[in-house]
Amino acid sequence: MLADLSARLELIVAGDPSASRPPRFPVVTWPMPIGKAPALIPPIDVSFALPMGIDIANGSMIWADGEEDGPIFVIAGPPRSGRSTALASLAWLFTARNLPVV
Repeated sequence: MLADLSARLELIVAGDPSASRPPRFPVVTWPMPIGKAPALIPPIDVSFALPMGIDIANGSMIWADGEEDGPIFVIAGPPRSGRSTALASLAWLFTARNLPVV
């Protein structure tokens, strides 16, 4: 694996256009203020899209399918791990999509 990486780096440094470069990732502010969440446009292949959070690797929205995954999920973690913040963020995301929050 290191030999392959070394060979790729040599090609990149040499300016070889066939050398594959690592993907560029967008800058994602972390922690991201909930008001700066990406557009809440669900993917077309998800029946009942529930916004679950933001993928910090690429800045896109993470979706769950309420029909496939079920309408109930668990937020778990030790004390002070962010469970309440996660629930509050999900409630905000759901109400932004006019989904009921109980």
